[in-house]
Amino acid sequence: MDVFIVWETWLKPEHADRGYEITEVIWRDMLDFKGYIGHFLLRDGDNSAHLLLVSHWATRQDADDAKKEYRSPNLTELEPLLLKERGRTVYNLEEVNMAHGFEPAVHI
Repeated sequence: MDVFIVWETWLKPEHADRGYEITEVIWRDMLDFKGYIGHFLLRDGDNSAHLLLVSHWATRQDADDAKKEYRSPNLTELEPLLLKERGRTVYNLEEVNMAHGFEPAVHI
């Protein structure tokens, strides 16, 4: 079953732009992992140091395996830029309600 993993990132304000750039690179790397479908990277409109990354995976196991297997200097570079530890929450899709004519990438 499709799952969505939401990563919440709080960066130190002085490192907001660099942290955003590193996050973009990390998630481009996910293309190499089994079960990765896509993601949205959202930046808080009132606080540029606050990011939400909503990733879409074929299964929970695929997402968990990628988290376990992913090793990159980008993670090491991101760590000292964080205001606090990143949060990770797993969500199951329950409903899709899109504007007329827009087809969702997933069906429930």
